[in-house]
Amino acid sequence: MIPVAGYDDDAPILPQVLRLDRLPREGASGSIVADQTQLLAIARRLGLIDLSRLVFEYALTPAGPRKWRLKAKLTADVLQQCVVTLKPVPAQIEESVEEEFWPADELEAGEGDAEGVVLSPDGPEPVENARLRLGQFAYETFASALDPYPRAPGAKLDCAAASPAVAPQSPFAKLEKLKKPRSDA
Repeated sequence: MIPVAGYDDDAPILPQVLRLDRLPREGASGSIVADQTQLLAIARRLGLIDLSRLVFEYALTPAGPRKWRLKAKLTADVLQQCVVTLKPVPAQIEESVEEEFWPADELEAGEGDAEGVVLSPDGPEPVENARLRLGQFAYETFASALDPYPRAPGAKLDCAAASPAVAPQSPFAKLEKLKKPRSDA
């Protein structure tokens, strides 16, 4: 893989971080739009042929003391490789996300939500030092929304050609051949 200038394999490509302790009480909204360098770095990191657009629009609202609820929509235009024909497969991704972010110390203590609402099956996401790595969250949302096995229209895997025409022999069939005939007469 050819490295992209300014990005190593461990660094977040979308570096946006929100300070939750500095947000207005009513919350905040905005968007993360990946630039050309970021699009190229994401495409290379995820093994895509091309990524021409990635937009993450979000709204953060209070969900309790030091707790925040995120509602976001991710849209992207991507070109992946067909797993059967290796031809390019274009896709448009639209993913809606709802997540809660709580201070890590409250999650470790096992404190539950007063309303009993948990939007993610894994529970709220931890936030360290009131810093929400929103760019990294957008990247992970995009990566999980990708089709892991993209197929070109009409692409089929010919399983008959890959399997032998003769049924496989049982291991006991070979032992049967070694068995000596009995002569009881």
